[in-house]
Amino acid sequence: MNIKEKMFISWAYAENIVEEAAKKKKLRLYPEMNYDELVESIAYWMNGWMRFTMPRLEELIDLMSDAYLLVMNATHKEVDIDNYEAFAEALRADVYRKLMEYIENCGMGVREFYKIKK
Repeated sequence: MNIKEKMFISWAYAENIVEEAAKKKKLRLYPEMNYDELVESIAYWMNGWMRFTMPRLEELIDLMSDAYLLVMNATHKEVDIDNYEAFAEALRADVYRKLMEYIENCGMGVREFYKIKK
């Protein structure tokens, strides 16, 4: 499977994130940001993506691998693919909460801006 084919498989990103976290752990490169700061940065990245600015995917993988490494260290769990799924679901909930804060402060949607009736 080539890299372009892998890009469309969701777990390919999981493998990349886990590999990055494992490399960082081996090299003792622990994140400078705390978990809340990482969640905010991931939400900011996602918000940028939704604004159609297309931020770099490598940045998201780096942020997520940092968050994964922090949580696995704090919970004394192994940095492996088996622990990633539960982590990803919990992280998703935290990022959604942060995105909801952004949404609350957003401007009008298309229906409101253009006064389109349902």
